[in-house]
Amino acid sequence: MRIKAVDYVNSTVTLTTAVNQTSDAFDTDSNPNKPQLLRRWDYTEMDPTEKGATTLANDGGLEIIENHWLTLEDGIQVLFHRDIDQQSDKDADDQPPYYHTGDYWLIPARAATGKIEWPQHKEEHEALPPHGVVHHYAPLAYVTFDAQGNAHSFIGLRRYINQIWKQVPN
Repeated sequence: MRIKAVDYVNSTVTLTTAVNQTSDAFDTDSNPNKPQLLRRWDYTEMDPTEKGATTLANDGGLEIIENHWLTLEDGIQVLFHRDIDQQSDKDADDQPPYYHTGDYWLIPARAATGKIEWPQHKEEHEALPPHGVVHHYAPLAYVTFDAQGNAHSFIGLRRYINQIWKQVPN
């Protein structure tokens, strides 16, 4: 599939396929209203034996392998670092990564110097948290279910703020 047109005003992208091209990943016949995911992908396939080679995950995105360098382009490599020493669980390698939708890192590169600008500490690049969206989590309710999967009990856990105008005497 190729991009035929991009309409920035209406946030739409028109795709086109070659006459003889088929794609299992782009299936609108089963449900034409199903939302489709369009992911920008500028990488070229790399030799898997090459140091820092990138591979695709099942969803078509870049597979993140923690504590291994990944080559992006033109010799630029990134490392998704997990500090195992700070993990409380001795089986930290088996724990899932904690990346969230909207996480991103800015990597300024300068053509004049041929280098990227990234904070360093004692000759090593620092591992930085994502610049992305700050996520806040809070329990809303505690729900138990019976054997048939029906909600059995519901305990609300939301915190309410007293409204000041209700506390002012007349």
